[in-house]
Amino acid sequence: TDFQLSSSSGNGLVKQKFACELLSLQICASDALSCETEFLVQFEEDRWEPGRWQDLSSFPGDLNSVILQLDPYVNYQFRVIAINSVGRSQPSWPSPRYKTSGAPPDAIPKDLRGWGSKKDNMEITWEV
Repeated sequence: TDFQLSSSSGNGLVKQKFACELLSLQICASDALSCETEFLVQFEEDRWEPGRWQDLSSFPGDLNSVILQLDPYVNYQFRVIAINSVGRSQPSWPSPRYKTSGAPPDAIPKDLRGWGSKKDNMEITWEV
């Protein structure tokens, strides 16, 4: 799915492509004289801190595509801010919401043990 955002100043266009748990951004300057030196990607999620925009990552202004790692089970919304020697642009319009799915664990549990400490329960322990 492709989503397009344009900055409120009209100086840039951002295309977002979502694949699995990665966000790919294609950043296209519509004004060759704008000279962005950096792009800041921000996100907002509606479960833990709805309405609060947080910095996710920044990238050099000469890149036209980036891939971001996203956390599983988060309902994201994104926006982009261009930065140059004059300062920051207004944020782009927010993207539509995108909910990431689950992801496999990063590590396999080790030393798995289980035992009953009472007749009606089971305790299970492991190391990461």
